[in-house]
Amino acid sequence: MIRIVLRVRDKNKIENLERYGSIIYVSPILNIIGLQTKTDFLAQIASDSNVISLERESEGRLLLV
Repeated sequence: MIRIVLRVRDKNKIENLERYGSIIYVSPILNIIGLQTKTDFLAQIASDSNVISLERESEGRLLLV
C-alpha cells in the first residue's frame, strides 16, 4: 500500500476514488485529497476525469539554519 496526494477538480465528487483505496485526508480549503491505495491502481487513478495530478506522498525534513 502506498499513499498518494491528488489534486482534483471537485473534492465533492470523490466517490469514484473510494473504489481504489481509502481516502485518508480531504483538505478543507484546497482541492487536495490523500488516498491510500495499491500501486496497481495508479494508472487508473491518473486517468480519472476528476484528477488533475497525483504524487506519491513523501516525508519532509526540517533543515535547521
